[in-house]
Amino acid sequence: MVHKPEPVRDLDWEPKRARELGEHALDLWEELLSRIRELPVGRAETDDQVRMKVVRDIGDDPLPPDELVAYLRDIVLERSMYPGNPGFMAYISGAGTVPGAPADLLAAAINQNVGGSRLSPAATAIEKGLTEWFAGKFGMPAGAGGIIASGGAMANFIALKAARDAKAGWDVRALGVSEGPALVLYASDEVHGVVDRAADMLGLGKNAVRHVRSNAYRMDVAALREAIAADIEAGRKPFAVVGTAGTVATGAIDPLDDIAEVCAENGLWFHVDAAYGGPAAMTQQLGPLFRGIERADSIAFDPHKWLYTPHSGGCTIVRDVNALIDSFSISAAYIHEDKERTGHGVDLLEMGPQFSRGFWRFKVWISLLAHGWSAYERRIAHDVELAKYLHTRADEREEFEPFAEAVLSIACFRYVPTGLPEGPDRDRYLDELNERLMTEIQLDGRSYCSNAVLGGRFVLRACIVNFRTEAEDVDRLLDVAAELGAKLDQQMRNPGP
Repeated sequence: MVHKPEPVRDLDWEPKRARELGEHALDLWEELLSRIRELPVGRAETDDQVRMKVVRDIGDDPLPPDELVAYLRDIVLERSMYPGNPGFMAYISGAGTVPGAPADLLAAAINQNVGGSRLSPAATAIEKGLTEWFAGKFGMPAGAGGIIASGGAMANFIALKAARDAKAGWDVRALGVSEGPALVLYASDEVHGVVDRAADMLGLGKNAVRHVRSNAYRMDVAALREAIAADIEAGRKPFAVVGTAGTVATGAIDPLDDIAEVCAENGLWFHVDAAYGGPAAMTQQLGPLFRGIERADSIAFDPHKWLYTPHSGGCTIVRDVNALIDSFSISAAYIHEDKERTGHGVDLLEMGPQFSRGFWRFKVWISLLAHGWSAYERRIAHDVELAKYLHTRADEREEFEPFAEAVLSIACFRYVPTGLPEGPDRDRYLDELNERLMTEIQLDGRSYCSNAVLGGRFVLRACIVNFRTEAEDVDRLLDVAAELGAKLDQQMRNPGP
């Protein structure tokens, strides 16, 4: 007689028990939201100190409920840093929309694999609808759409793989990149490093990226034409140009319309890395700054940046979704489906590198529905106003020197102590002073900025993609920088015995 196994239900919590833990988590979330403005933006603990507090032995028996909740509380309120704090103006990381958090909870609860439409009917429909809506906001025609990725690096990689496969001139998917002439692509010297990494991952090598010189942090189109001509003359195969819609250092926008013209003349794929600036390009007020983006063959942008949604979520938009299918579709017998009988369309696993895909787009979709697009239009424009305000205030205060124009929501400046003498070592000293100052600001906890290197100079950089940040937070950053900068300058110019 066949033995019938007894049930094992240790992992299958009753709904009441699940709700109890969920209610504790909601209480923590509510407390976090109520205290977000008073919690330190960053903390001065080292990795080893944090590890000692948060890494525990995993035992054979479960943690008691009270101990588990206390542990969660320590993680949320004592051992984290807070990009949702209005003082956070570093890098390009959004504050995390409030509706995005419960959307993530529900996405985890239904646990859809958004690789196959039969495993994720609503999620697949939402992703297709969302990417088509984004394409329309960018000014692309009907038939445009795309896919949600884990972030900007993957979104750019997906687009550039589609570009490589479409423009190589041979079956590069089957034969590899060595079958024909060396493939090369072009981007400005201000482009994000993920483009170089994408070239590496595509088998082209990082040297396949031609870093075209920039003027005022924008690609020099004349230099682009020269670089393309030189490669053609040398027997290489240009296949794509990457325009940047909001550089990571200053927010500068490449001359997209001119780049589109160069691509059209040479039969090249026009890709726009709009990881940061993409949402601004969708707004009525700022959209004209991005003229030409609607001509792109592909666009990559990150909702977790200037749409403020919780991490992580990138997005690849293509003019023709068939380009993604041509680049990623494979035949796998173990996922057979009779599409005619089920009525399902193309599975999203056919449009990107991942088979297993979480429901990342739900937090973006729900945030857009909960707020409405007009709220985003207003807030994005306000972030730009705040960056311009910061640039002006830095110019007005004698202890600061602004750098670069605040085009979008990035402002760069450096601390310059009053009375610092001129001389050949002045800039070297200011580089060292501001490098140390950035670290001190981040460890201090009252405000939080990052850095840029502009014209060889180390400067402080504030990027405002935080819907809680206001003018008083901008003023606080300058006050903290002035206070800590003066102390550092005193220490560096008058070292003790």
